[in-house]
Amino acid sequence: MTYTIVWRNEARQALSRLRAIDGASAKLLTSAVRALAADPHPDISNRLGGSQFWRLRLADLRVTYEVDGGENVIHIYNVGRALPSRPA
Repeated sequence: MTYTIVWRNEARQALSRLRAIDGASAKLLTSAVRALAADPHPDISNRLGGSQFWRLRLADLRVTYEVDGGENVIHIYNVGRALPSRPA
């Protein structure tokens, strides 16, 4: 089953900002999002708490998305770099 990828405006804008500062990372991220169409729950993803949202991890890059199995649609909500952890 193939899913349709739908980019929310916020995610599209975040990808545009990432592309402006790091084109290679933006390409990697875009390829990973495209791969979700065939496998919406790859090993590099996990559910965010008890919510309907998922997070895809690619090194320091993150994608937040939701899978609508009834409609076979994946909504991309946000993309970007993970924030560095704070020192304890």
